[in-house]
Amino acid sequence: MLNSRQSVGQVVALVGLAFIAAMTLTPQPGPSSYSPSLCILCGDAAVQDITLNVILFVPFGLGMRMAGLARRRAVIIAACTTITIELLQMHIIAGRDSSLGDVITNTLGGTLGVYFADAWPRWILPSARRARALAWAGAATWLAITVATVWGLQRSLPESPVWGRWQPGIMHMDSFPGTVLTAEAAGVAFPPGGSGADAAFRARLMSDSVLVRAMVIPGSPTQRVAPILDEADPRKTEVFLLGQRERALEFSMRMNADRAQVRDPVIKLDDVFPADAPGRDERDTLRVAGGIVHGALVIKATDNRGSTRAGRVALTPGLGWSFFIPWGYALGATTPLLSMLWLGGLLIPIGYWAAMTRRIGESVVVLCVSALLGLVIAPLAMHGSPASWLEWLGSALGVAVGALVGRLGAPDVAPSSPHAIGAVATAASQHPMPTRTP
Repeated sequence: MLNSRQSVGQVVALVGLAFIAAMTLTPQPGPSSYSPSLCILCGDAAVQDITLNVILFVPFGLGMRMAGLARRRAVIIAACTTITIELLQMHIIAGRDSSLGDVITNTLGGTLGVYFADAWPRWILPSARRARALAWAGAATWLAITVATVWGLQRSLPESPVWGRWQPGIMHMDSFPGTVLTAEAAGVAFPPGGSGADAAFRARLMSDSVLVRAMVIPGSPTQRVAPILDEADPRKTEVFLLGQRERALEFSMRMNADRAQVRDPVIKLDDVFPADAPGRDERDTLRVAGGIVHGALVIKATDNRGSTRAGRVALTPGLGWSFFIPWGYALGATTPLLSMLWLGGLLIPIGYWAAMTRRIGESVVVLCVSALLGLVIAPLAMHGSPASWLEWLGSALGVAVGALVGRLGAPDVAPSSPHAIGAVATAASQHPMPTRTP
């Protein structure tokens, strides 16, 4: 007869497995791989891939262990599952790449899930001393994430020469279906365009305000991004790109995020291009632009009637989540809300542990100093944009929610002595786990 813990574990494992299948076995544009890669750090977004691969398998491992599987068996099942997925991606699922790194990181994620299933009392029901250590460590981690985000949003130009390209044909992108009439970047006309070896042009690209503009006759919608104007290094990695994706206008510019092998932010403006191809008439021209102005990604489109639409997203410390989005997400109207939820969500466990320390004054000081450093001081020192009021609100709500839960549970579930810890362990043992070890 299954107890409630095992029943919940089965549900978590099945949902986790279904999510893994949805994320890894969905065909993508392109042929099946056939040739597996033996690399561990694969591609320009290797850190993003590793992070997502680990996270993907954590619920699966957690659910298997909660359902009663022995640790070794759960880890072996996780490893066999990822090997099966990689084989399917090699020979059956179109548009997918398989690698040794995927097998290792997926298995690591399953192993972490198994660990969390056994170690949860130490995190959820800590002693007052351990709660204090967790709160301090959590605040330091949150501060490190915000500072790393500010650094990741700084522009980064390669040391090698770069070249501007007008309506380039790039293998993994669509061709722009319209016609480019004129284009310029940072005040320099394309073609021939600026060169990365030109010190004046490089300085303009790194200035407080840089815009990439083009006048085009639009064509039909695309499936993938289709460059209108871009600049790239000898490896054909874009320094900036203004282009069309489906009917949207997109702009991105290389930042330190690229150096950290995660995803550079992209901003988009929906419904700029027509739903079907108009006649190629210069009376149907669009003026499109994208850039960075005063610490914000901006994008704009003006039609031949003079009607203008624009978008702006400040490059704030709350954008860390955008580095790890695995699909073609672009910043837009929902970005401030997602940044608010990101910062607040990260602070919920910190507020929870802080409330269980019974040292409210110390906890308030630590959290306030972390917030000031991460949301104001670091952006100002690194020439970024300070946090928006929504990000401050989200941070405050995250701490408040965590602290409320911690205070409600503190009298009963925050043991501060060895005897109390033993009592918690006894209570947890009422839902027995298999005693076999790896």
